[in-house]
Amino acid sequence: RENGKVIETQQSDLVKDLDTIPFPRYSKFDFNKYPKVIPLVTSRGCPYQCIFCPIASVMGRGFRTRSFSNVVDEIEFWYSKGFRDFSIADDVFNFNKERVYAICDEIRKRNLLGLRIRCSNGIRADRVDRELLIKLKEAGFYCLAFGVESGSDRILNILKKGETREKIERAIQQACELGFWV
Repeated sequence: RENGKVIETQQSDLVKDLDTIPFPRYSKFDFNKYPKVIPLVTSRGCPYQCIFCPIASVMGRGFRTRSFSNVVDEIEFWYSKGFRDFSIADDVFNFNKERVYAICDEIRKRNLLGLRIRCSNGIRADRVDRELLIKLKEAGFYCLAFGVESGSDRILNILKKGETREKIERAIQQACELGFWV
């Protein structure tokens, strides 16, 4: 507001190179007052068309990511400060499976042992297979929240989810078999 009038600015362009944004250092936080879990945002946006999701208006449809090395740089920064628990807050962390493989490989390459990483905001069941789940487990992932909006294919179609009940059930079953907390 300016002199009681609402001032409306134009919408800004989306940041395409997320590596240009420094990751938060939380320098003003007293970590004794908070859970010892570091939230990580490794991507923005979502290319899917689910009718219930506000992400298009919040982050845009265009899927943009931080590089795998930039993500692991942030993990390593917190690791050096004694943190081992991380929560990935992406809307669709596993959209690009090759990037997820690269993140997992880099975690292991840097010998970041004892990590406990959860995908608490949701991952897509149709972007999961046993090989990817094993790679996640080896890198320290222990909890996967699948975005299961319905157990009905008819409702999943109405929601424009782009997944089937069969794919969702298979992904959850494989994750459970591998010992993930789902």
